Amino acid sequence: MFMNATTIKASNTKLDSITLLFVSICFKMNIVKKYLIATRSFFNITCFVFLLEGIIVSYVQTQSIHLGKLVLVFLLSVLTHNMSYLANSLIDFCTGSDVAETSNDRTLFELITFKELYLFLVFISCLICSLLFIVYNVFSVIEFYQFLYFVIFQVICAWIYTPLKYFAMGHIIFSGFFMSVYFWAIFVCTGSFPVWGPEVKYSLLTPILLTLAIHGNYIRDYDADKKAKIYTTATIFKKKKCNIS
Repeated sequence: MFMNATTIKASNTKLDSITLLFVSICFKMNIVKKYLIATRSFFNITCFVFLLEGIIVSYVQTQSIHLGKLVLVFLLSVLTHNMSYLANSLIDFCTGSDVAETSNDRTLFELITFKELYLFLVFISCLICSLLFIVYNVFSVIEFYQFLYFVIFQVICAWIYTPLKYFAMGHIIFSGFFMSVYFWAIFVCTGSFPVWGPEVKYSLLTPILLTLAIHGNYIRDYDADKKAKIYTTATIFKKKKCNIS
């Protein structure tokens, strides 16, 4: 039995629609993949570690936690953390510390374009504003401002990390960002910051260990940073001594 022209046309139209849908899905999946790699999303687990430490301290002190606020703290911290890596790639490229011939960070050379990076930053900013809007409508005005202050602090950390990295102070901001997640988690659950005590003393061990990771990145980027005259801990203390340490 032969199909008439109308049936064939309808079949082709359906096939074209399926093809377009498949291409659209593949394109979106590729964008998601680019976002996850460009923002080093695998490192977001660090935000969860500091959040978990804050949750444990809060529960020991009050025997209760505020799950809704903690989820918002985690999501906002992840977004500002993702922003920091995009900002780092952008600033390194704009200042000339990353060039296509010598750069170890290939984000802006092989992974994403300037337009995509800009759109990712806009996307993150919109999500942050949306979450703050939820905070404004669900919680009190005072709590909204508390969330806002923490977000502003983390956004500042995200954008000043790279400039301070050029003067061997990036790891300080790096640690300060994650410590803010810890203190933020405690604050939303208890309503106050720990001034001093075991919860502060022992919490300082985590960022000290964390700086080893960022120090490893400085060793990796030693040649490019030295050529660009950037004063990281690796270029100051020399690569051989840094490897030994």
